[in-house]
Amino acid sequence: MKNLYESFVFAISLILAGSAFASETPVYSDNKGQLQVPSVKVDGVPGVYQDIIMKFEDSDTLRMLSVKEGVLLDYINQVNSFQTNTFPVQVFLEISGTFPSGCGAIGQILQTVTGNDFSVLVYFENDAWLESPESVACTLAMRPFKKVIALDVYGLQAGTYGYTLNDKFSGSFSLATDNRIQ
Repeated sequence: MKNLYESFVFAISLILAGSAFASETPVYSDNKGQLQVPSVKVDGVPGVYQDIIMKFEDSDTLRMLSVKEGVLLDYINQVNSFQTNTFPVQVFLEISGTFPSGCGAIGQILQTVTGNDFSVLVYFENDAWLESPESVACTLAMRPFKKVIALDVYGLQAGTYGYTLNDKFSGSFSLATDNRIQ
């Protein structure tokens, strides 16, 4: 069973490579025999499927217990980018918006880099409200939110880079010098 597990985790790691932060690591619970995968990239898009839980049926078979489809957060009203003037440079995106009720929360934030373009995807938290809104009591008060997202810019070469967030917002930033410590 251990060899199958190691092979599976390796395969999932390859799927996740470059698409998420370090916290997006699959976790195996030996006492439950369950593998938890935070998100999976499909056709180059990270987070299409999230919160995947699988269990070993026997030494060669994994059974999927649950999986949720990622839903992009669509209540973002504004995105601002800013970067530090220290070295190495850090670049941040600050998102803000308003949830229409007391329910809803920011979930996984995943980014990919292709050439000089960052794609950042911000998802809803997968919870009961998202799965079945009619069965969850929510306050009617609108709830503003702000979140700062660090872009993974360490090690990039000098140049101009673009970003898109949820395929709705876009912008660019420049690095005057290579962004790595020699």
